[in-house]
Amino acid sequence: MIEKPLANLATWVDYFTRVDVPVLRRTARDLAALRDKEDTVGGRQIAQTVLQDPLLTLKVLALIESSAAPARTTTSRPSNGRS
Repeated sequence: MIEKPLANLATWVDYFTRVDVPVLRRTARDLAALRDKEDTVGGRQIAQTVLQDPLLTLKVLALIESSAAPARTTTSRPSNGRS
């Protein structure tokens, strides 16, 4: 439970990647139905299902942000061609 405002985006991402965010029953049921026909399901169908559940969408975005953050800090800036 959050007792005071979190300082920045990084702390929000950290928080939401650690807590167990609930998934709506309908979302779980719809994803299970998609899993049953995984050979014919496309990304749009999965995205449409995820986007109908705000908390699952939040969890997915936090996961993406947490996995992208290390890559941002370790990559160098593109060279402008000057020495």
